[in-house]
Amino acid sequence: MKKHLWVILLLLAVNNFRYSAALKPLNLVSGTPEWQSAEPVQDMIREYIARSSPITPTVDGNWSITGADLGKDDPRRAELIAWINEGLLPVPYHESCNLADYEELAALAAANRE
Repeated sequence: MKKHLWVILLLLAVNNFRYSAALKPLNLVSGTPEWQSAEPVQDMIREYIARSSPITPTVDGNWSITGADLGKDDPRRAELIAWINEGLLPVPYHESCNLADYEELAALAAANRE
């Protein structure tokens, strides 16, 4: 029986922050970037806004998130956001606040309110 070795090369486009703060330290990528802009994306965005100000955001509906219940109409979502904004819950940088954890998060917010 012959064994085959398959090598898959993935070329991933990310901004400099994602590369240096997330991918590289976690050893999710190796080597050096294939290409790197001389100017960080954040600076490009800042310059665009300064040049085009005032900007008028528009939505064209050409994308959607599938396979996820974002609970946009669930009133508990608004409560979680308010508690985060009030400092009663930590900002969820590394994971989301899930509605499935609502009771636990509500108890934490109540304890932090006291």
